[in-house]
Amino acid sequence: MKTTDLRLGNFISINFGNRDDGKVITVDGVSDCEIYNEEYGYSPCNEFNPIPLTEQWLLDFGFNQSIEGQWYIHFDEMCLTIYEDLPQYIVEIHDMEMDKSSIFLKSIQYVHQLQNLYFALTQEELILKERIEQ
Repeated sequence: MKTTDLRLGNFISINFGNRDDGKVITVDGVSDCEIYNEEYGYSPCNEFNPIPLTEQWLLDFGFNQSIEGQWYIHFDEMCLTIYEDLPQYIVEIHDMEMDKSSIFLKSIQYVHQLQNLYFALTQEELILKERIEQ
């Protein structure tokens, strides 16, 4: 995982080789080759893993599932839709005001990518309905 892909507040998991492995933490700071978390301090990047995006994460972020199985969330006059194409998801932005305007943006695989994309579009953080403890 590259630190340039991370923002403060992103969720990642620990890979310390101990009982905490897989624990979800928040990025509280980033340097060239280290990630900072209040609980664990600074640690090398190779001690963390990106978290695969799953249906559970989408639910926890407040996405809804359509009859066709797509995931969507509304903001402003836009709709961000995610299509499952495992091991990744394809993201589409739909302008609800113009109704004909859609843009396929990119494929994503990880929670932090969805967080970053949502922030880039809305200038707001994607908030969990409730904190996930693993």
